[in-house]
Amino acid sequence: MLQVHDERKGIDTSGLYHLALHPRSIVKIASDCYNCNVGRFADLLDTIINLFTRRNEPHNRALKEIKDLSAAIEGFLAEYNLQEENPDSRLIFENIGQARIDVITIAYKTRTRIKIAKDSKDKGLPPLLEEVHHDLEMVKRALFNPTLGNAVLDEVVCDLHKSFRQLINELSNRDREAELAAEEQARREAEETRKTRETEEKAKREAQLAAKEQAKREAEETRKTREAEEKAKKEAQLAAKEQAKREAEETRKARETEEKAKREAQLAAKEQAKREAEEAGKAREAEEKAKREAQLAAKEQAKREAEEAGKAREAEEKAKREGKEIVGAELYEGEVTLTIVSPVDFRQIRKLQEYLYQVQDLRLVLISGSVDKGTSIVVSVVKPIPLINILREMPPIEQVAPEGKNIQIMLKRAE
Repeated sequence: MLQVHDERKGIDTSGLYHLALHPRSIVKIASDCYNCNVGRFADLLDTIINLFTRRNEPHNRALKEIKDLSAAIEGFLAEYNLQEENPDSRLIFENIGQARIDVITIAYKTRTRIKIAKDSKDKGLPPLLEEVHHDLEMVKRALFNPTLGNAVLDEVVCDLHKSFRQLINELSNRDREAELAAEEQARREAEETRKTRETEEKAKREAQLAAKEQAKREAEETRKTREAEEKAKKEAQLAAKEQAKREAEETRKARETEEKAKREAQLAAKEQAKREAEEAGKAREAEEKAKREAQLAAKEQAKREAEEAGKAREAEEKAKREGKEIVGAELYEGEVTLTIVSPVDFRQIRKLQEYLYQVQDLRLVLISGSVDKGTSIVVSVVKPIPLINILREMPPIEQVAPEGKNIQIMLKRAE
């Protein structure tokens, strides 16, 4: 059986591949190697390095590929009765078409395995593979030139057997060396395990003795500590009794003083309350008098302000009616820009558009808006109409004011 490079050192790598996902496991490996010798630790370290760097991958891959190749060559020789002694070439010439395909395939595999073997650590395999490849090429030439006859084919098959046997012997030697190395490694590990177990048992016995001594010392210290605590507790109890006695006396004196001060404070409070009640009665009478006088003055003031506001409102309404009649009667014709002042409610603008579409002799030309100038609606008036009066009647509009040849509009807030 072919052994991978790490297995030649007797190291079980089956449980190491989880390190790629769990780097903390390296701590566990280092702990396991604490009692190992330098050689064992070096082997394990080499295995870990190989795991992460894949340093031995070309070598292991080469051995696997060569093993597969040897099986293919052995199968080819057996399938066509080309045994080493007394080969029978009749079967191969009867199936020469398939035989040519098979030998071409195996020769190609051999050529690729030579390159893989050169990339591995083992430099003894490439020359043997090159010799096998040469003999396979000779077999291929004999199959593609049947005129050479059975004698030539038998000769090249014999050469192939020789080179193939050398390759198989070399691989077997590799396996034997690996097995011997594994056995030696197992023996060393068993010896190291025995020594480690003896060391652990000795350390365990020493630890048990040390634990007994430590327990004895701790028990003695605990006894002394308990005695000291009991003594301190008794002293503290005596001190607490004396302290409680002093505090009780002080509390009694403080209570007497507090009761005396409380009686004096109550008398002073009664006197103060009496004086404050008298002062409050006088203040309440003065406040009620001032309140009555303020109410009379406020009524007179409100009456005068109501009369003045009524007169001002009547004058304002009269002027407003006169101004609206003059402004609203003005006729507009041609293009007129309706400027909508902020704040702008786009729902109200849509309603305004609907009402503008319903006005006779008026066409909606353009709606524009900007950050600086706000929103504007350009309309075209076909015949002269009192546009301001018409706009005032529209529900979305709050106020209308002429602005030169154009009109300024303030919309109502949408409900």
